[in-house]
Amino acid sequence: MVIPAIFLVLLAAAIGAALGHQLAPRPPIKSGFFGIVVFGPLVETLLMIPLLWVLQRLTSRKVVAISASAGVWAILHLAASVGDAVSALWAFFIFSAAFVAWRIRSLSAAYWVACSLHALNNLTAWIVGRAAQLGGRRASLIVGILLLAMMVSSSWAGGALAARRAQNEPEPDLPDVFFFPRSADDAPFPINFARASWLLPLLGFVGASIAIDLKADRVIHEGIALFLAPAAGLLFGLAALPGALRYGRKRIVAPALVGMLTSSVLLLIWLVIQLRRFGPLAGGHP
Repeated sequence: MVIPAIFLVLLAAAIGAALGHQLAPRPPIKSGFFGIVVFGPLVETLLMIPLLWVLQRLTSRKVVAISASAGVWAILHLAASVGDAVSALWAFFIFSAAFVAWRIRSLSAAYWVACSLHALNNLTAWIVGRAAQLGGRRASLIVGILLLAMMVSSSWAGGALAARRAQNEPEPDLPDVFFFPRSADDAPFPINFARASWLLPLLGFVGASIAIDLKADRVIHEGIALFLAPAAGLLFGLAALPGALRYGRKRIVAPALVGMLTSSVLLLIWLVIQLRRFGPLAGGHP
């Protein structure tokens, strides 16, 4: 995931330079560790579930759905920089493919595998960015080389361990990476949507509280924690309620209503904050 993304960014920079356009440099990392490595992967992986669910039903070709998912996330990352968008295109292709591959086992396994990959990817970028802030380009280059060496050595060690285990254990049936079946024991999607409706605003509240304490990138964190996460929670709740007619009210109506209520409160808080900053409640101050 990391190494091809680096080459893609370098290739995009070289093409841009040849055409007379400089690739926008990555802005300094201002967000805190929690926002980048914990909160971001948790929320973005959760939002990836309905996106892949819709794409899987728009096309029967799984690789097309995975590629479309990567394209959507790359467009969303254009707000940061072109370099972020290029690296996100490959990274989210890997996240989406991992989610699809592990979905055959369970939704929970698919979520946590993709989320863990996302967190490790962001952790790598955060470490290199902090090294650049503290020691300059040379320090970030040294740290980056050390991290790449750790990745290569750990991949080699993991492959050797897997080969040794394969000698004593039968090889498991691994799912096709582009296969996205629905297991018989999977919960219906309205139940999963109802769970997401209250989980998203909860993550948003926790993320906003920690971000304010850390005083890191407050506007961006408030936009994600007090607007994006609860807005998604409200939509998930609305989408889950019609499923009660088919699957019954148990495990759908109550969680969805709690999630919608919580999301509405957080959205109201976000609206008041914006009015105090830019609207009639600003009191003449910008």
